Amino acid sequence: MIATANEHHGLAGIRDVRWAGVIQTHIVEDAVCCTSPECTWVMMARVLSPAELVVLADSMMRRDPQLKRTSVERLETYLDRLGECPVKVWGLRACRSALRLVRENTDSSMESRVRLVLESYGLGAPEVNHPVVNPHTGRFMYLDMAYADLRIAIEYDGQFHAEQWEADVHRRRLLDELGWDVVQVTAADMRTEGDRHALALRVAQHISLRLGWKVRVRAPLSVKQLMDGRRSVEPRWVLAS
Repeated sequence: MIATANEHHGLAGIRDVRWAGVIQTHIVEDAVCCTSPECTWVMMARVLSPAELVVLADSMMRRDPQLKRTSVERLETYLDRLGECPVKVWGLRACRSALRLVRENTDSSMESRVRLVLESYGLGAPEVNHPVVNPHTGRFMYLDMAYADLRIAIEYDGQFHAEQWEADVHRRRLLDELGWDVVQVTAADMRTEGDRHALALRVAQHISLRLGWKVRVRAPLSVKQLMDGRRSVEPRWVLAS
């Protein structure tokens, strides 16, 4: 039997969708042909929230070279190709807006979510993986997030084994010696909106101590509102200065 263009075939637990855009593929392990990271990202805009669309893009651009699958430049290039399609591509507009918030060279999805929370409360997006030289070894340490001008580091602590915990304690002591104010964040700070609000207040307090005057958080914007580009990207404490 010859399949027609209108014929659909279903598999249990799998839903197929139609794609109007340019399908970009690559070969994995010289064996499997699949959609490219850029194409997959746009396709996922149908099912992801604005926040998770940003988190997915971040996760495709990890600092670890073995985990890095794309770049902002390659995402932009693919979106430009889709913009030339004669028919509307669902998700294109959302992805273009999301690019305002994505960052290359992150290390974890939770760090991306913390960054978005701080920005939503008006504290600005901290720099990701800010390098700090260890004066004892000459090697770089990379802070998860940082307001570098204020020397405030924001470190996300996951669940690690004992050796990792000891290394983090040593790292914290070294940063203290170098004049960095370290704010530690855990999963408990991200569970509810109340927890996230408390985290923003805590970071604002650290910023206030560095500046010498009170910094207030705003009512949180949604990630979609942050993406629309019509609001200032500068943190409120910079605008107030």
